[in-house]
Amino acid sequence: MLTYLESSVLIAVVLCSTLHQDLSAASLAKRSETALSYDLANKLVPTWTGGALLVVEGENTAQPQLRAFDNEGRLTTSVVLRVTGATLVTVAGVARGTDASIAACGDAVDSEGRGAPYLAIFSANGANLRVIRTTPYHPFKVTVASDGTIWTMGHESAVRQAGGPKPHPPLRPEAGVIRRFDPTGQEIGSFVLQSNIPSPSDLLDLGNYLGASAKSVAWYCVPENRYVEISLDGQMSSDIHVKPTGVAQVTGFAITDAGGVFISTVTQGPKRWNIERLGRDRQEWATVGGGDGWGILYGAHGTTLVGSTSGTRRNTLEFFEAVD
Repeated sequence: MLTYLESSVLIAVVLCSTLHQDLSAASLAKRSETALSYDLANKLVPTWTGGALLVVEGENTAQPQLRAFDNEGRLTTSVVLRVTGATLVTVAGVARGTDASIAACGDAVDSEGRGAPYLAIFSANGANLRVIRTTPYHPFKVTVASDGTIWTMGHESAVRQAGGPKPHPPLRPEAGVIRRFDPTGQEIGSFVLQSNIPSPSDLLDLGNYLGASAKSVAWYCVPENRYVEISLDGQMSSDIHVKPTGVAQVTGFAITDAGGVFISTVTQGPKRWNIERLGRDRQEWATVGGGDGWGILYGAHGTTLVGSTSGTRRNTLEFFEAVD
């Protein structure tokens, strides 16, 4: 499990006219930073989606809490995820819509140890909660599109035969990796056949990212170096294999409202972070900026990238713009 390990600091918004770290490429400009008062220690890595930073508190408890912070570090929403009959609820993915609705997915386990996957949908600001059992499909990542539909990335196993593989049972070939749901939780679409997935473990890897622009939904699978983009009218606009530059670990992903696609990477020896932009036509990543130490993207706010780097305190959000 990935966690964010640092202590809390006071809220402060600092507009930056100069950069505090080396941004080696002139096309990445830091616009501002916001330090949070909230303690992110021992939490799942947060995600910036729908205009807010989403944080999961109490993951792997009976009632996890989902909190949303705006770009000035203010707490705007705090909701409790309750699944009837569950004594333990895991949260694998969480996302926020532009209307302040929140979606979460994972597994719910009862007192006898029986688990089942779920998709949870909170209405705007958490007023109402609907929990959908998605068995046999296990959603692993979730995003809320601009039209209010909810998209998930996950897997569906075939019926396990006696004596068959134990750690990763085979996938049902005709099932879709990407699913689309309406705001009530009714499944209305399925994309990317599992027959095209080389290994079931690829769909369980933490290096899977799902995000939404104003007109599409994007899935990036690091184990396969695969990028898939689907328009909101259900057309597959991209399905390419593209590897990050050099020998680098992918730490984050973002797609802007305008459709710009970015990843954050970290290299070792010496340790350095970079932001890379996808060139769809060239089918390659190109570095747009970076610096010494570590860095991570949480998502995008309109056309602005949101993340954190070692150039500031670790509980600080940084806002970057990729300038052409």
